[in-house]
This record gives sequence, structure tokens and C-alpha cells, in this order.
Amino acid sequence: MKIVIIGLSAAGLSALETVLRVAPEAEITAVSEENRQPYCRCLLTQYLGREVGQDFMAIRNTDHYPKNVTWLLGETGPADRPGAKKP
Repeated sequence: MKIVIIGLSAAGLSALETVLRVAPEAEITAVSEENRQPYCRCLLTQYLGREVGQDFMAIRNTDHYPKNVTWLLGETGPADRPGAKKP
């Protein structure tokens, strides 16, 4: 089974973890427009106010996940590409 998850906020990471639990053998591609490790967006104001550091904002390092997860960081989903046909 091949699965693509677009967006790595809390919902995207939750979907990823659910797929790994239900179908651990699935080939998963995780796509994020952000070019950095997934982080907690709820803490952005504290980060900008220098109340927390960048390390504190990390949700989970991509190295934590098994090798059947391919990460495309700094990429957009197919519908976000210029000229893409909208469904």
C-alpha cells in the first residue's frame, strides 16, 4: 500500500502515526511545504517572544520514524503547484 500525507501539522502527523499503527508495512510519503522538522505551531508566539527555544518546539524528529516513511520537506502538494488542475 502506498500513502501520501500532505501537511505535517498535528493532523498530518496524527494521520502518519495512525497509518503506521494500522498498516506498518505501507510505503508512506510525507510532504510539507515547511523545509524543517515538524514543530508545534501553537508555540509560535512563545518562540517569537523568546520564551521557548527552537528545540522545545519540535514535535518529533523525522529520524524517529521507520525507513518506509519518505520525507519531502520544502515541497508542496500536487494541487498547490502552479498550473495544477483543481478538483
